[in-house]
Amino acid sequence: MVFYYWLGITQIVDGIAIALAEEIGSIGIIMGFAVNVFIVGIFVFFGIFARRGQNWSFYVGMILYVLDGLLFLMVQDWLSIGFHVFALYFIYGGLKASKQLSKKGIEL
Repeated sequence: MVFYYWLGITQIVDGIAIALAEEIGSIGIIMGFAVNVFIVGIFVFFGIFARRGQNWSFYVGMILYVLDGLLFLMVQDWLSIGFHVFALYFIYGGLKASKQLSKKGIEL
């Protein structure tokens, strides 16, 4: 099953975990799950700081999300690329809104 709204890097980790599971057993799946939780945690980290009005987190998060989208470009998964572009549009909108709020002196 493919989730078009998911991260490309986590799908790569899943593939590696499945290959490891064939070699070393279920510990490979557990390791893959732990790595995926860490990766998703990074994006959650940036989201928390973005909600606090830290504009740097928008920039870094968008860069990481573009790099993740490039993984889909390599395999020509156009629907996932489209979703990444769609999400980046709204993340950029959040950055613009955050900048406007900080100009008005409104803290989140």
